[in-house]
Amino acid sequence: MGADSDLRAETREKFKKVTVTKIHGQPTHTDITNLEEELVEAIANIPTSLGGGECGHAGLIVESATYLTHSNNIPFECPTRPAATPVKPSQADEKYNVERLHNEKIRIFNLYLGVEQGLKDKILEAVDNEYLLELKQGVFGYQKVTARAMIDHLRKRGGEMDHVDIMKIRKERDEPWNGSETPAAYFARVEKNVNLLALATPKPIVTDMTEQMMSVLTAFAETGHFDAAVREWERKPTSEKTWDNIKVFINDEFCKANKSGGLTAKQAGYGSANAAQAITDISEDHANFATNVVDVLKEVTQALAELQKVQKANHQPANPNAAAPSNTQASGGKTWAERRAERKKRFDDAPICKHCDGKHPGVPEAGCWELAVNAAKRKPNWKSKKSNSE
Repeated sequence: MGADSDLRAETREKFKKVTVTKIHGQPTHTDITNLEEELVEAIANIPTSLGGGECGHAGLIVESATYLTHSNNIPFECPTRPAATPVKPSQADEKYNVERLHNEKIRIFNLYLGVEQGLKDKILEAVDNEYLLELKQGVFGYQKVTARAMIDHLRKRGGEMDHVDIMKIRKERDEPWNGSETPAAYFARVEKNVNLLALATPKPIVTDMTEQMMSVLTAFAETGHFDAAVREWERKPTSEKTWDNIKVFINDEFCKANKSGGLTAKQAGYGSANAAQAITDISEDHANFATNVVDVLKEVTQALAELQKVQKANHQPANPNAAAPSNTQASGGKTWAERRAERKKRFDDAPICKHCDGKHPGVPEAGCWELAVNAAKRKPNWKSKKSNSE
């Protein structure tokens, strides 16, 4: 059993290279769903004969009903520990096959245990310990708790889909296509959120895919580059106007235009409009990037003030057309690009606030505008990210 124990330890060790997203604070439905996807991606390619073999060890995380739809209806049944020695064969010539099969069962079992433990290590790494303490069993810790049980526990302790999650998912589903993402990415985003809404309880939310098709057609028409393609689609028989068909059609038209170079100017303009919208969205999220703009304006004002001081000291009239001192001179030896990089780093390093799911560098979580105690600090047009409205 020494070699088999080594296999178990080796498999668990490999999981240290797997990256999972750290969940700060109470895990939400979206957090847990993302964690499941990251874990499945890590184990789906670890081969095994369990569950038909096509999905690797994904059955350790994926729910049974969902797993069956991807495994030719073959269930993933966790193996039990094989006997210490194989059952003696009735025929002498069968001894080799019996021992070989027994050794394979032991290998499969130990590989399964290694994957299971690796999954639990990653869950414990991603989730703060306090949200899993209920499952801990004294000196055994989480030894007898499965990874699937951990996920289910998190779902039942605040990670189930609620109205906030549903409205957020719907908003992401209905976000129109724009020039900053490929059609393939757009369709994947829509389908992901359609599938998530179908899991809503007590009643699944069914998405009108015809409405989604109209949305993508409208977005493509607004670019001003796919008019002919949109008209071609409109001429198709009703029976051919399906979601699967429009995915192929739009991707094909986009690819053709991209190869011909016809997207360059128009898509750049369209992307700019979306960039402006992105700035608007960011400004609503505690005006994080707007702060950077204010910093730049302050630096320019400071530079002009320094120029006026120098001119006054030299008894020279101020010349409004005179060049301002360089950004390096006005900012302690740092260029504008360096200061911008510092501001970006401050934003990237800032933690995600558990109250608003956003970032606000320099403002602690206790100062988040989502908290009622900070209502007086909110800007007039501020909108809550936790609102039920779309």
